This record gives sequence, structure tokens and C-alpha cells, in this order.
Amino acid sequence: MGDRLNVQDLTDCIVECFELSSSGATPPKLRNDFLVLGKRLRGALLNLVSAKFSEGTDAVRDANARIADVNRRLKAEVTRLSDFADTLHAGAALVGSLDSLLKLAVAFA
Repeated sequence: MGDRLNVQDLTDCIVECFELSSSGATPPKLRNDFLVLGKRLRGALLNLVSAKFSEGTDAVRDANARIADVNRRLKAEVTRLSDFADTLHAGAALVGSLDSLLKLAVAFA
């Protein structure tokens, strides 16, 4: 049958890049870098989606291992940024609670 590129993992990488490129939690300079990377990966996907290689092609195995590694890293980045954003939201909620508490203290002073 032959070896193929892991297009599902590559597609996941592309989606994560585009997610990071539009996330407000990603630093502005890096947003463009993730956008460019996503577009480059998408171009590679379009060129390789139907390619077949000889069974046991080391370059395909290496590429699939690299895709899996990058996919794992990108997912971890999205999770980290999501956790960061959640922490900021929790901090904002805390400020609101402390403001309410301050109003009570002023009322009882």
C-alpha cells in the first residue's frame, strides 16, 4: 500500500497555528508568526495530501514523528494560553469581589 503522511495530525497543527494567530493571549508579534506557519503548513498539506511513498520510507516516518511532536507542542501552547486567560479572568473577578468588599467596609466604617 505504501506510506502516507499523517494528514490528520498535520491538519491539527494547522488549526492550532491559526488558533494561536488569532488568540488575544498570544503576544502580537507571535500572532503573525503563527499565521505564517499555519499557511506554510497548509500549503505543504495541499501538496502532500494524496502523495504515496514506498513502504518503510524513513523520510515519511521522520516527518510523521516531527508532525506529532509539533502537534503536541502546539496543543500544549493553546492549553497554556487558555489557562493564562482563565487566570486573568479569575483575577478580574477577584478585583470585582474586592471592590464590593471595600464598599461594605466603607459603609461600616
